[in-house]
Formats: sequence, structure tokens, C-alpha cells
Amino acid sequence: MSAYDTVFDDCGAPLRVVHLLCCRGTSDLLEIDAPCSSVQELVVDGCSFRAIELCALPELRRFACLGDDAVVEGG
Repeated sequence: MSAYDTVFDDCGAPLRVVHLLCCRGTSDLLEIDAPCSSVQELVVDGCSFRAIELCALPELRRFACLGDDAVVEGG
């Protein structure tokens, strides 16, 4: 379980917009598997991830990966 799982799944009011700015994780991979999430917009900007895997974000409409060379994969 990543620290970001709570951001996408367990917030009191459903989040619609998430911006991750200058994040540093313990892993090179940011894997998002949140089938119950209401997130519609995700921006990853200046983070240390080398790869971003979008497994399940059913409401996602807008995605941007800025300021790095991460490989993005959708599932």
C-alpha cells in the first residue's frame, strides 16, 4: 500500500482534482489502482517517479505529467 492510496480512496469528501507537486517517494514507480476513486483530474509535476502506472481511475478525464521524464502506462 502506497502513501498515496489514502489520497485517492479514503478521503471524507470525494476528491475531484489531485495535484502532486515535487513529491519524492521511496519507489521509482507511482502505481494508482483506485477503482472507487472520484478523481477527474490528476497532475504530477516535478516528482521523482520514473514510471507512473494508471491501473484504475475510472473517472479520470484529464492527466498531465510535467517537469520530468516519467514513463506513463494505462491499464
